[in-house]
Amino acid sequence: MIESVDLIHSHAFQALLPFAWHRVKRPWVHSEHWSGVANSESFNAQGRFIFALTSRLLRRPDVVTAVSTFLLERVREHRSGTTMIVPSVVLPAFPKPVRHTSDELRLVTVANLVEGKDPMLAIETIEELRSRGIPATLRWVGDGPMREEVEKRIQGGANVTLLGVLDHSGVAAELAAAEIFLLPTRSETLCLSAIEAISHGRPVVMGARGGQRDYVNTDNGVLVADRSAQAYADAVQEVVDAFGRLDPTHVAATVSGRFTPDRVLELYEVAYAAASVLHEAKVAP
Repeated sequence: MIESVDLIHSHAFQALLPFAWHRVKRPWVHSEHWSGVANSESFNAQGRFIFALTSRLLRRPDVVTAVSTFLLERVREHRSGTTMIVPSVVLPAFPKPVRHTSDELRLVTVANLVEGKDPMLAIETIEELRSRGIPATLRWVGDGPMREEVEKRIQGGANVTLLGVLDHSGVAAELAAAEIFLLPTRSETLCLSAIEAISHGRPVVMGARGGQRDYVNTDNGVLVADRSAQAYADAVQEVVDAFGRLDPTHVAATVSGRFTPDRVLELYEVAYAAASVLHEAKVAP
């Protein structure tokens, strides 16, 4: 098929492997969004050895794009060629007014129930807030291998609710009903769910390591470096204190136009043009 196309666009590191023993005679753009490239230190010894051998494949495409600055920095550890940021698409939303009351602080999480998202720390944060006299509740959208463990942890308590996987409209309804998006993630390449929350006008409180540094700021949330319930509870209280400033329209405006299909297409067209020029330069006599 390669012989009949004008340009190759591969996605995620594993897609590079079939090209390992083939000479590519077409302009080539590779889009990287695999968390393994961003966090290769999380592999076991065998995984780190294999990645060290195969990571040089990132040198081969004419242009490599990454979804965030954080991931781009990791990519540049393995190649010196042309790179650029092209984020993922998040469909525009229509932020709805938020209701604040003194009898409940409504938090929401949209994420898989996996160690990297640290649902246990989220539960501890709710407990810490309630110990401070703040009537916080959390609704977690998503499922995963930690579900049984999390269910045992919250058994008998009504402050954390597991909703399982919801469709797009279900997620939108949960975001509209919430006041704050909480995600004590250990690391993210970009985090589409946080961008979606912001586009719905809800401020975020989340971990500080990862691609979310590209768009989370004091106008739409707080990044937390310390992995403790106390630090996350402090950040939630910081957002609560700023509710008067962080109205939905203001929060949503911080990401307006940055992740739309049109913007992503525009950036990919730049990448395609650059790859074509670089390829022609390589094959020119």
